[in-house]
Amino acid sequence: LGAQAHHWRGMSYEAATRPRAARDAYRAARAAWARLPEDSLGTGAPTAEDTADRLAGLG
Repeated sequence: LGAQAHHWRGMSYEAATRPRAARDAYRAARAAWARLPEDSLGTGAPTAEDTADRLAGLG
């Protein structure tokens, strides 16, 4: 849940055109994803891959 919250926070910062804050939020999400076992991810919510894609898109 924490990883998803960081991801959504990053999306909010992107929408507010705050790329530096968005990168920080996505990095926090990525760190949280790394601590989770693979089978703990739910459906319909952001995933580690989604976070990586958004972070890469910010450059």
